Amino acid sequence: MTKILRFKEKTNITDFEGLSVNGGAFKEGDGFIQKNTIVMDVPDTFRFSTKIEVYSNGEGICDLIMSQFLTRGPELWEMGDAFYRIGFNDEGNTEQQLRNLCDELINRGLVDWVN
Repeated sequence: MTKILRFKEKTNITDFEGLSVNGGAFKEGDGFIQKNTIVMDVPDTFRFSTKIEVYSNGEGICDLIMSQFLTRGPELWEMGDAFYRIGFNDEGNTEQQLRNLCDELINRGLVDWVN
């Protein structure tokens, strides 16, 4: 079963201060999956444009997801699956940076892992 990184309550841009992956920073904007959200464009990922997005199901539940624009269009990965995906063919430490970002959100008390 996929692990989901779920926000405990509504989040805002200030909750993401100081968090980065490959030098990308969170901002308010449009992701590939969710429009008008908090999103990070992740530079220097293998092959596809990659974003980290706050995704809302429309009922007040928000998750942190990774999205990529593939040749067939945008796809999303729950965070539990995103680590391998972002780390694929990665000569740097992008996967570890993403893991550290998620750990920091947990340490800040903003999110929990759910199945």
